[in-house]
Amino acid sequence: MKITVLHVARTNAYAIAAVAGTMSYGHQYTLLSRADLGVYAGAIPLTVDLLAFSAAMVRNSDRSDAVTRRVAGWVLLFAGTMSVAANVAVGHNLIQRIAGVWTVAAYLLAEWFAARMKAKPEPEPEVEQAPTAPRYPSAAERVIAARMKHPRANVATIAKKAKVAVATARRVLETVPTSPVPVDEIA
Repeated sequence: MKITVLHVARTNAYAIAAVAGTMSYGHQYTLLSRADLGVYAGAIPLTVDLLAFSAAMVRNSDRSDAVTRRVAGWVLLFAGTMSVAANVAVGHNLIQRIAGVWTVAAYLLAEWFAARMKAKPEPEPEVEQAPTAPRYPSAAERVIAARMKHPRANVATIAKKAKVAVATARRVLETVPTSPVPVDEIA
């Protein structure tokens, strides 16, 4: 597989997502543990973060239509908002709150950039042209060329020069409208 700028951008977005997801999960878990939710304090943050990752993958999929990608964008924004809310709520000081907002914002921006990038279409493979056989002049072309070179020659001479039968030369010369010499004079 050829690595492109698009692959690198998406990989970066997912790496940032891993950092933001880990931080978000920890903050959501802390917040929900304070609410005395027991085992659900660990499960609920997974739904938020996994939903964000799923929405990001749908947005980047070539198999999703425009409406589905738009809905996935809204879901991603909603999950990001939930994560920011948890990060801010758990932060004990301004620096912790800013760091909580920044990680989610960085992920959403990286995802937005990756979603805007389009893969370059694969170039059409070059098809080698089969060598064309040399084109030989047709009998009619040879007769006309012989007539042009020898305007006063008779039909038999033109046929010999064009390497065709006399009848062929006569038939061609009768159909050429601009014969310099009438065919009946040639006989």
